[in-house]
Amino acid sequence: MVKLATARECRAYSLGAGAGSGTGLRNRWEYINAGVYIFAAVLLVGGFLAQLLPWGGPSSPGLVVAAIGLAGLLAVNTHDLLAHAAGVDYRLGMVVGLDAQMGLVELGVPAVQIVGTALMLVAVVFFVIQVRCLLLPWIGTREC
Repeated sequence: MVKLATARECRAYSLGAGAGSGTGLRNRWEYINAGVYIFAAVLLVGGFLAQLLPWGGPSSPGLVVAAIGLAGLLAVNTHDLLAHAAGVDYRLGMVVGLDAQMGLVELGVPAVQIVGTALMLVAVVFFVIQVRCLLLPWIGTREC
């Protein structure tokens, strides 16, 4: 989710989303979406900052918090892409044909965000596995 909910209320590409029935519900979901995005970003930053603590070393709980934050970002970006696609009745070819900028901004950016967040989530999960395999022999158990 690249844009916040307040920017959506006055965007140039409204596609009929301005006035009418259901705008209160739509705005409420946009604000919930923005709140989840901010909370997930805080979790992500906190998880990665936990890796920088000098006395903690590489910590699995910090990586798990970062993975939860990435999962939240993935959910928000997926919701954002589906909401944009539903706004044009899933006729993506028509939208890109009419306005290439809208296709790139409203559909392309969330798609790239989803791919990047999913790759980062996989990387964090693999790093958690690696940290566990490196730390467990020091504790005395051999699970890896």
